[in-house]
Amino acid sequence: MVSGIAAGFCTSTVTNPIWVVKTRLQLDGRSAHQYNNAFRCALAIWRAEGPKAFTKGLGISYLGISEGTLQWMLFEAFSKKMRSLTLSSEETKKERGLSWTVFPASMLAKLIATLATYPHEVNHVDMVLTLGRPNAPSSTTH
Repeated sequence: MVSGIAAGFCTSTVTNPIWVVKTRLQLDGRSAHQYNNAFRCALAIWRAEGPKAFTKGLGISYLGISEGTLQWMLFEAFSKKMRSLTLSSEETKKERGLSWTVFPASMLAKLIATLATYPHEVNHVDMVLTLGRPNAPSSTTH
């Protein structure tokens, strides 16, 4: 689990600049198309806001690591419980236990983890958009 969390931190750190550029490009479609492509968008962000702009929302994206961690912990618990509910025959457990337990356990684990951690996604986009912009409206304050 620790290595998974460490990998999540590394992945979030490395990919956050891509998410900043992606979010700006998506929002650029609403206005007068300030950016021609991702490279020009990144260059404009660098020139206007500096390299620190690419770390916007990074802290809250670290909270996203909790979704995967929670999902795997729940999956293990649910699949173990569901396997214990299968028929007592060892042969039946081997034949049917895996297919019977994997799908519902993974579905339920993903549902709960997503519902528990979804607000961090909204806050992440909000932070990318508002940090560093004085008097910028925040969607979380409405």
